[in-house]
Amino acid sequence: MTNRLTCFDITDYLLSLVNKESGATISNFKLQKLVYYAQGYHLALFEELLFDEPIEAQENGPAIAALLAKYLPCKSNPIDAPASIDLTKYSENIREMLGAIYREYGSFTPGQLRDMAREELPWINGFNREDKIISNADLKQYFKTQVVRNRINIKG
Repeated sequence: MTNRLTCFDITDYLLSLVNKESGATISNFKLQKLVYYAQGYHLALFEELLFDEPIEAQENGPAIAALLAKYLPCKSNPIDAPASIDLTKYSENIREMLGAIYREYGSFTPGQLRDMAREELPWINGFNREDKIISNADLKQYFKTQVVRNRINIKG
């Protein structure tokens, strides 16, 4: 991929998948975990970063500082999908993978996602580091073990 996406591109796409008519929502807290899963599975499937922003192992699970800051005013309220989204910046593989992430994890509550992520080695290892950064190597190694088990088996 020549132009890497940002964590904001990933959130825009995930938010665009939400079917509000069905009552589905994504809060800042939930969005953090979905983006964490997207990065982990992308590393496992495609051997490269989906976005460059670091993921921190915070008390409430994985989080990206830039996303936390952007959506802080939303508190725990649902975040609206972007008014428009440029789908041409997302490869078919990425759209398929993000759709699979949303199908697999989108129905979990923010608390369930937090608890799941905090039991995973990338978060545990990151939380025990002084800088609290979840390493990309840990993400890749762990999510390679999860790809088939969680039906996130897109191949590039």
